[in-house]
Amino acid sequence: MKKKKILKIIVTTLVIIILGGVMYTNAISPKIYDRYLNRGINYLTEKKYEESIESLQKAININPKSEKARYYQAKAYFEIDQFDNALMTLGDVENLESIDEKLLKDIVELLDNINPDRAYDFLYRYVQMKGKGNLSQEIYELFESATLPPSPVEVNIQPGTYLNDISIKLKIDNKKIGHTYYYTTNSTIPNKGSEKYRGEIKITKTSTINIVGYNKDDQHTEIATFEYIIDKEIVNEVKNLLSESEKLISETVVGTEVGNISNENKDKLQAVVNKIKKLLSKDDLNYNEVCQGKSEIEQAIKDFEGNKVKPVNKEILKLVINQSQILHDNAVEGANENQYAVGSKTTLLNVINEGRAVEQNNAADQVTVDNMVQKLNNAIAIFQSSKVQLFTQEKSLLLIREYRKNIDESKKKEFEGRFTYEPYEVVMASSVENNLKYFDINVAFKAYPLDGQPFYDEVTGQHREFIEGGTVYRVYENNQIQQIQ
Repeated sequence: MKKKKILKIIVTTLVIIILGGVMYTNAISPKIYDRYLNRGINYLTEKKYEESIESLQKAININPKSEKARYYQAKAYFEIDQFDNALMTLGDVENLESIDEKLLKDIVELLDNINPDRAYDFLYRYVQMKGKGNLSQEIYELFESATLPPSPVEVNIQPGTYLNDISIKLKIDNKKIGHTYYYTTNSTIPNKGSEKYRGEIKITKTSTINIVGYNKDDQHTEIATFEYIIDKEIVNEVKNLLSESEKLISETVVGTEVGNISNENKDKLQAVVNKIKKLLSKDDLNYNEVCQGKSEIEQAIKDFEGNKVKPVNKEILKLVINQSQILHDNAVEGANENQYAVGSKTTLLNVINEGRAVEQNNAADQVTVDNMVQKLNNAIAIFQSSKVQLFTQEKSLLLIREYRKNIDESKKKEFEGRFTYEPYEVVMASSVENNLKYFDINVAFKAYPLDGQPFYDEVTGQHREFIEGGTVYRVYENNQIQQIQ
């Protein structure tokens, strides 16, 4: 009786355990599986890859044959570059019959990014199981693409200079299964022993990328070369320039003393600082914009420094003023020789007074001072040219010849081998009219036979010339004036 009671308890317990297991398998377990699967997918979307892998593993533990859980876990492994774990996870997918076409394409695409050969093998297993006649047109064309020529290499980011690390990806319009691309980042020629392309190429420093693609029959593309420059320092350089600018603005005093600056120039530099700060805050900032901003802030700093009040050297100005004053004080106006034209002293004195005003102006910069020196020197030259000179015919001829370079042996001409002629000019008289020196000139020529003795001498015309500011002018009978030299 007692044994029967114990046996009854044991049987009842076993029944409860079995029924509980069935209930767990049929009702509770799928719900927990779904919870872990959905949680893992959400983590993956949120880029919480470690949490996604952990949650999906719990789903796999509940349902080891879950292709979907394995696919998403492999994808999470792929995102953190754990390619071997991703391949291992997908390698355990056995029940190909239960895979729908969308999941098949997702798995094949993921495998192709990790290892194109494994992607082809996976699809080959599926085709063997299904049979070619039972494939959709899309899957059939994907399988047959393995032996097509590989697509030429194109990338999603154009070569150039970039501010931060970049990741370039291949642009392949028509996906071909089992096509593998290899690349190098050090300018060397890539081959099948080079690094395999796995969905992206990360570039963290200046690199020359060479890429080549192969199909299952070892046909390959032309080698494509892409050059990328990564300049991470230029932004820091611009920020340092901004700091320098702000220091200049805060520490430079507004005023007229040496080293001071005007409010206007402070405002100009501040406007550039504000503009460059706004530029650096852009999310889509590119290298060319930063380069342009750097040039702009550098020029603004240079202009600011250049506009500071600087020490001015007025020693030369003082010297020229003194020379001018002495020349003015010792000069006598009149019509006699070595006197100066009437009114010339007043003209010179006006420039001298202008020079003294610049000398006494503390705000005058070096450019203003230097320009005043030049103006005084010009005034002195004009004043000295106004000195009255009475010329003899011989003296006048020498002066004309000083300005008339065309009276020389090079102007001789030979005619038919019989004689030469030499044009020349003779000053017949000179006079001073309205403070200008006029010369009455006869134009003539001498002809010579080949033995060099004079043949004849004839006057061919007359005109007047005058000199003004070191330039010779000719006056014609109709009173037209022509500059000679």
